Amino acid sequence: EDDTYTHFEFQSTDKGILDLVRFNVYDVLLYQQTKKQVYTYVIYSGDIKEPLTSYSNGFNEYRVRAICLAHRDAAIVLNDIENKLLENKVLTDQEQLDLIFTPLMGGELSKEAKIIKAIQLSKDYSMSKKADVQAMLYTFAHKFLKGKALENAKEVIKMTELGKMLHDE
Repeated sequence: EDDTYTHFEFQSTDKGILDLVRFNVYDVLLYQQTKKQVYTYVIYSGDIKEPLTSYSNGFNEYRVRAICLAHRDAAIVLNDIENKLLENKVLTDQEQLDLIFTPLMGGELSKEAKIIKAIQLSKDYSMSKKADVQAMLYTFAHKFLKGKALENAKEVIKMTELGKMLHDE
């Protein structure tokens, strides 16, 4: 819209300058190809709350905008979304994004509990981007869960529209 590029990175680890240098390389290569400004946002999950957001190399300065999801409590977000859905209110695009990113948020709930609750909410209620929400939650389940926890999430996913589609294929 504004003739720029927005570059998103998802990080579950914080390697400081090494990450920033890698992001900078991506941005420089994109700029070299397109001659368009590039703005990088890094979405941090896990317990990362204060990541490095800039570094200098000689006269060059590079910085990103960090979004630390550990500052948000997934249980509160899930509860707020569930209450809104119980009142038959329509979720905004932002609320649907919040639902997608609850597995990356902080709080006491396990990743498994966050993913399963978010999938259940997406399954049981109407929302405009239901397939997108479920696809992202499925992706997070595969990235973050192993063994029995992954199997539990898959059981819930099987009962969604996405699960039915995957099964049919």
